[in-house]
Order: sequence, then C-alpha cells, then structure tokens
Amino acid sequence: MRRCWWLSLGGSLVLALGAVPEARSEVVIDTIDFQQTDLDLAVSYLIAKAEEQTGQKISGLRVDLEGALNDSAVSLKLNRVPWAEAMRYTCELAGATWRKQGNVILYGPSADLQRMKLQRGKIQTGPGSERNEARLAAMKLNRVAFSNSSLEEVAEYLRLMGNELLQKQPGGSDQTFNVLIKENVANPVATRAVSLNLEDISFSELLHYATGLVGCRYRIDARAVVIGEAEDLGRPPGGPLRPSGPIFQQLAATRINAIDIPAGTSVREFLEAVQTLGGVNGITLTEDAVAASRLAMENVTALELVRYFNEASGTAFRLDANAFVITDDPAVPKKPKPPETLTTGPVSGNTSNGLGFDP
Repeated sequence: MRRCWWLSLGGSLVLALGAVPEARSEVVIDTIDFQQTDLDLAVSYLIAKAEEQTGQKISGLRVDLEGALNDSAVSLKLNRVPWAEAMRYTCELAGATWRKQGNVILYGPSADLQRMKLQRGKIQTGPGSERNEARLAAMKLNRVAFSNSSLEEVAEYLRLMGNELLQKQPGGSDQTFNVLIKENVANPVATRAVSLNLEDISFSELLHYATGLVGCRYRIDARAVVIGEAEDLGRPPGGPLRPSGPIFQQLAATRINAIDIPAGTSVREFLEAVQTLGGVNGITLTEDAVAASRLAMENVTALELVRYFNEASGTAFRLDANAFVITDDPAVPKKPKPPETLTTGPVSGNTSNGLGFDP
C-alpha cells in the first residue's frame, strides 16, 4: 500500500475564506530571481508572496496527468512586477498555463487544465441526491494533504472524515456519508496515486480535485458518492428502473447499519450476507462474478446495497414474487475482477464468509 498522510485541523465545519482577489494586479512582487528553479517551488514562492500581501490562504495545485512538467525548471529575473504577470511568465517558461478556482491556483499543461474544467460538469445523479450535494458543499476542512496516496485511500479518508464531521452537526447521528469506487477492469481506478495539499476546502472541491488529478469523475447519489471512469458512472446498475412488488418493498424497508464487503466477494457470499441481514430470499444465476472493489457502507437499505453490488460486480438483478435474482448484465461484456494490486481496509466484524456487518 502506498504511504499517505493527511491532516484536518480543528475537525469541525469552518467558514470558507474569500477567493483569491480578482485585482491581483495590485499585488506586486519586488524581486524575482529564479535560476533553474523547479516549477513547483517557483509557484510556491509566488503564492507565498500573494499570501503575505493579501492575508488570505491560497493553495497551489499542479494539474499534470501525464507528468509532463516533472522536470520543469524556470530561470526568470524581474523587479517590481505585478503578481499575475509573474505567474504568467513563470508558467509560460515551463510550457504551462494557470488559472484560479476559488482560493486554489491551478497550473499545468493547457490541455490538462481544460480537462479539469470540463470534469466539473455534472454526471447524472440518482433520486434524492440534492441533499447529499448540499452536504458536500457545506462540509469543509481546514487543511487536507495526500502524498502519493491511492484513490482507494483517499476514498476511505473522505468516508471516515465525512462521518466524523456529520456526527458534530445537529441531528448528525442519523446521517451517514458513504464513498465507493466503481472499478474499471481494463483501466484500474483504485490504485491511481493522488498528491495534493489544500486549505479551507469543501468536500465538493476536494472530490473535484482528487478525482480530476487522476482522470476520474464522481457521481452523487442519495447516500453515497461513487468514484470511477465517466463512462462507468453514466451507466446505471443493471436492474428494473421502477421496481415494485413484495420483494422490492422488503428490500427497501430493510435498513443495514453497517456492512463491509471486501473486493473479491462472490455473488454467493453476498447473497448469504443479505439473507442473514434482511431475511430476503436471493438467488444467483451467475457463479463467476465478484465485487471488483470494496463496498464499505453505513445506513443503507438492502435494495441500495444490491444495486451497488451490481455496479461493483457487473451483474444485474430482477425481482420475482418470492426472491430477487442476480444475473449476468448483458450491457457488461466482461464481468469485473479485482486488480491484483488492490488492497482493502480492515473488515469490521466477522462472519463465516469473511464479510463484516452490523445488522
């Protein structure tokens, strides 16, 4: 597992500081003398100068999906130059560009910054997602940093920290925050490395940057955020669009406090857990499908859990009169398998099949 570190100061909801001032021309750098200076260090110096004169916290984030600027160095000597001009010259000399987004300065190849901008476009969300969207925008961290962390580790941090913040809100004990990864068979998602260091950041912005830096997207559902490739998130889990009947009602009424399904869990093992938790009959017509990523969730219905397992395993389901049936999904040409390098967090609780859950 890649080593990672993160930090949240205060562990509470905080008010956002103002954005980087539009009138950056009022910020003047007295002296710049870069002699083959690493681009990241040069940008950090300019940001520090802007913070000195504005009194605001500003974060810098290199958006460089292919590592094109890893060895970029800048030589530049100027006196009494406006901050925006200094930033422009510094980036141009490295073959990059820059723009500001809230209190974050983004810099990198022009194509990557454009991709990050387009990444903000909303992926279709499920019913009841509006409240979750509002929560993501309202929850803020004083500081968060990841150093070469896997996206799986980032997702786990977001899940744990999100639930910690929610518990401190009025009525927060009844709320939960789930973050899942929808794995891609051909191009694994969970192991992609994320490095960033941001201050005064909302969960919405953090998700935007963390996923955008590794070419992913995220979808907001009623009780979960799902991270993955855009084409995977845009395809809903295989199953009836408007489920109905007694099995649907039973699945929808069964609330699961917590469950941790490791990557590699088979359909049969999953059915055993659902039957144990909800007393709902389940049958499988596919034997070789497994969950390609971990499903660690709290406060979900059995119906939601079935849908997310379908997403993770590339399967579909139907609702018969006396049981729900998991089958192959014709829209998925090849069912997912967990990447060999995928790691999962510790499983809480134990059952005979290795699943952890709290009914």
